[in-house]
Amino acid sequence: MNGEPLTKYIESFFKHLTDDLGLSPHTIRSYSNAIGSLLDFFKEEKNLLANRIELSALDRNTVIEYLNWLQRKRGNSDRTRNHRLAAISSFAKVMMYEDIAHINQWSEILTIKQKKTDAPHINYLSVDGMRHLLEAIPTNTREGRRDLTMLLMLYETAARVRELVNLTPHDLVFQKACKVRLFGKGRKSRTVNIREKVADMVKEYMMELHLDHPDRQYEPLFKSQRGTRISCSGVAYVISQYANLCNRENPGVLPDKISPHSFRHSKAMHLLADGVNLIYIRDMLGHTSIRTTEIYARADSKHRNEAIENAYSDVLPVSKEKPIWNQDEEIRAWLRKLGK
Repeated sequence: MNGEPLTKYIESFFKHLTDDLGLSPHTIRSYSNAIGSLLDFFKEEKNLLANRIELSALDRNTVIEYLNWLQRKRGNSDRTRNHRLAAISSFAKVMMYEDIAHINQWSEILTIKQKKTDAPHINYLSVDGMRHLLEAIPTNTREGRRDLTMLLMLYETAARVRELVNLTPHDLVFQKACKVRLFGKGRKSRTVNIREKVADMVKEYMMELHLDHPDRQYEPLFKSQRGTRISCSGVAYVISQYANLCNRENPGVLPDKISPHSFRHSKAMHLLADGVNLIYIRDMLGHTSIRTTEIYARADSKHRNEAIENAYSDVLPVSKEKPIWNQDEEIRAWLRKLGK
């Protein structure tokens, strides 16, 4: 059919993701992992190195065979399978314009359906848990004051951790309504209001570090001890340190695992519990679709049902009897570098 090399269009695809769509490094890594896995499949199952794969080889039947291989040979979950399929589907959508002569080949790939999966578990802190965690942060050192301001902003804005670490003083507006501008996936921006007390803490933090000076408006708002922009893993490390301290002082108040994303989940769940409209929560989180935000409503409903069941379980009669029902490497190296 079409004897052109697949790798030629893979390179063009990633250029489109970065230059045209402006996807984050994290998303680029996810796509590169998916394409790298596909190349593994061709090598192991088809005995084809990356630079020998023709564009015609990537058809609907091959993609289905690859997805089955992921689960049968690699032991991947349905969720991972769906992520891999999403990446290939994105590639097919681009190819519908790049390779119009074989548009049917690419449109057939887009008919492959994702597998249904259980709703993802939402790991969040209770209001008391969040309060105890923030209270565990000492404020008698500059580092402690940075950490408190940073984690408070992470919760207050419901920002993704990458959005937080990319903040600069220029992104903050201290007027009657204090606001912060966040840049999310695809460099889409949104503005989030922050309460006056939180804004006052941020202003004090900035004054202490002289970040309120006009010449420093584009410096990182939160820096590491080396004076560079704090990394996402650095934020995660800070959280783990205070979570360990909080657990020693208040056992059981925090969930077993906490990540920066737990702060985002926590804010959404707390707003929902306070009766805030799901549309407003969607806008704050920067979700494209309300369907994404609805996972919080489903989780809240599940927790309410569990609370009701637990509340009335003690009135049930206790039975004494048990119930009866009871260039291959070069290409691979290039893919691994994407998003770094």
